[in-house]
Amino acid sequence: MLRLLFVGLIVTGVGFGLQRGWIQLNWDQFYRDLSIPLNPSGQPDLLRFYPKPRQSL
Repeated sequence: MLRLLFVGLIVTGVGFGLQRGWIQLNWDQFYRDLSIPLNPSGQPDLLRFYPKPRQSL
């Protein structure tokens, strides 16, 4: 039970850190480290195949 609490606190802390700008990710380097190629538009190839969300009127 303590392990789940500890993991939850870490995930929450990282989420707050990313949201408030305390932690910054260089997404280009992150994708390069994961060996995910980027297309010329700057988006990873994995995201290119998902349909764009519809915008409500």
